Amino acid sequence: MRKPILILALAALLLAGCASVPDTVKDRAENSSVTESMENKADSGLMFDTVENVTKNAANVLGNKYQNIVLPEELNVDVVDKAYILTCSRDSKDKSADLHKLLDEFSMAMVGEIAEDIHPDRVKTPTEEELAIIREIFPDAKAEDFGNYEPVDPSLLLIGDSDRYHLEAWSNYSLFGYVTDEWYETRTGERAIKVYYPEKDELSGISYKVAGQDYAVSDALKLAEDFMKDKLLPILPYDEDIRTRNIAVYECSDGNYYYFINFEHIFFGLPVSNVGEAGMREASMAGIDLRVAVSCPGVIGEVRNYYYPTVFDKQSVDRLITLDSALTHAEKLLAPFEVYNVSDISLRYCAKEPGWDGRNADGTFEYHPMWCLTVWEDSAPHFGDMDVRKEIYIDAVTGETMLWDYSTGSFLFGGA
Repeated sequence: MRKPILILALAALLLAGCASVPDTVKDRAENSSVTESMENKADSGLMFDTVENVTKNAANVLGNKYQNIVLPEELNVDVVDKAYILTCSRDSKDKSADLHKLLDEFSMAMVGEIAEDIHPDRVKTPTEEELAIIREIFPDAKAEDFGNYEPVDPSLLLIGDSDRYHLEAWSNYSLFGYVTDEWYETRTGERAIKVYYPEKDELSGISYKVAGQDYAVSDALKLAEDFMKDKLLPILPYDEDIRTRNIAVYECSDGNYYYFINFEHIFFGLPVSNVGEAGMREASMAGIDLRVAVSCPGVIGEVRNYYYPTVFDKQSVDRLITLDSALTHAEKLLAPFEVYNVSDISLRYCAKEPGWDGRNADGTFEYHPMWCLTVWEDSAPHFGDMDVRKEIYIDAVTGETMLWDYSTGSFLFGGA
């Protein structure tokens, strides 16, 4: 039986490493990334340099000792010569997309044809049959939970359906689609049994039984990457590129497995952080979601491009806070708390998104280049969210420092 995905999505919305302290504090050696053109922010001691110098020399911090931050053995920061502050919104009412054109393009990319039945959102209170399906996932669901739900404004969402697929295109370029084959119905595993990272894991020789046959992880990865770069990338208005982050393996109910391949958007030279929430009552780090599922060899079974932001404005930033300076700054702020084992350091576009409790009337927020220090990551992510991490963020423009725990949806430090 085909599951009404809008009902399920609505149901999901409604029902809702640390180490010992090093013996010594680091020896304050002068960082070679600081040039004669360096600026010193007098009120905080933060050191600034050109974007290119800051990114090119970030790895110079390796080997440094900090009182409460333990660095990884290596790091890979994208070397860029430009960075921006991006003013954004998630409000679909901006109507930035031609919905019919967008849905047609997405349909051709996903299923190779124009959708047969194109219509606005028609989902209302679920029938008893639909409610029974919802209760397979949410046992306590009640019909009254959906009593106030009204169809979405047709200028914001357009749907394409057939007996073989379901597609959604939103006016802010968020996209969702899946193929309704027999393998889609067997995907029941909620937690990944294994997660692979292409940049550091050897994938050759690794395969799982997918739709009744051995299907290599590397083959699924190539299928997903080709689809993303050749078919989806041309549709998205701000992406310069799309980068693979990881591949998670999930179980099916019949002894088979399926893959979710998780990607990152690259906006104006830098990756955009996936970690965070969207449209929350309280302030949060801003999250997005970009991935595909493969539950049958050679077939893209599902596409998710959720919470795609609309970029209204971008302002060039000529200088950023050096990583060494950022870490020294964070070291002082985090001292009263604990010591953090950092597994990854990157420079990404990140945003602290104000909540909708009246403090953010116009719905806008800003992406800044930030130093992201991963201190914990879910090793068995739920299929609904593959980027559950605890991270320290140091704004490379302002120096604001925050500690966000996605597993609890809260700031543990900063963020107010």
